[in-house]
Amino acid sequence: MDYSISKAFSDATRSVTERLGSQIAVWGVFFAIQIGAFVVFAVMMGGSAMALVGAGTGAEALAGLGGGMILFMVLFYLALIAIAVAAQAAQVTIASHLRPPSVGDAVNNGFRSALPLFGAIVLLLIGYFVVAFVLGLVVGMVAGTSGSSAVGMLVLVLICVALAYVGTKLSMIVPVVAIDGERNPINAISKSWNMTNGRVLPVLGTYLVFIVALVVVFGAVAAVVAMTAMGGGAMPGFGTMALIAVLYIVALVAITIYASSLTAAVHQQLSGRSAEEASKTFS
Repeated sequence: MDYSISKAFSDATRSVTERLGSQIAVWGVFFAIQIGAFVVFAVMMGGSAMALVGAGTGAEALAGLGGGMILFMVLFYLALIAIAVAAQAAQVTIASHLRPPSVGDAVNNGFRSALPLFGAIVLLLIGYFVVAFVLGLVVGMVAGTSGSSAVGMLVLVLICVALAYVGTKLSMIVPVVAIDGERNPINAISKSWNMTNGRVLPVLGTYLVFIVALVVVFGAVAAVVAMTAMGGGAMPGFGTMALIAVLYIVALVAITIYASSLTAAVHQQLSGRSAEEASKTFS
């Protein structure tokens, strides 16, 4: 099946227009979960701080409470990562025309996808640090032996190209887990890598067009907001700052929704499945 950049954007736009309410609802659910997690964190840390004050100067008591606080902070940040991963999987799920448009299904599927996606992240991070260490040694050796900054710059450019290539090859991990239902992290990485075979350049082109469009649109909006806020030559008032904050949240939601819809649209083409086939499956 041929890959079309224009079709990816048209499918993503259709997903947004048809499922905008559901996509906002999914975003709102995970936003509320994140706020709740921060409230729990604040309460627990406040209680731990009070316990530390009440413990006096006993070394063992202070060490035990301090260790508990550190452990809780680690668990909290791991939980935040898991929630963020689940939210991304849920957004891609609700955006895909290969899944039924149900908010509950998307949220549940997001949580079911969190563990395998977290495992894939850990594996990729390990691979990243190993490769980065080796590449660092190679770049250092090349720059040291050649004595030319041009050679070092060329190597840096090649590394950037390689990172773009690898990033494109791995860009389907979330939909592979969330939409295709692959729960094995190794298989998910492998499937994402194989799905893009022969179509890396058009898929990368899709992402580059999206990034350029974001820079242009939000650069223009930021310029207008800045000119409006500072038009009088004085510091902006509370109302202006509140408006900027609201616009920032709206922009964040819009980017999240459209990026997820574009990811789902790219996956739909790469998987070779059509929305019509999926509708027959769920009917």
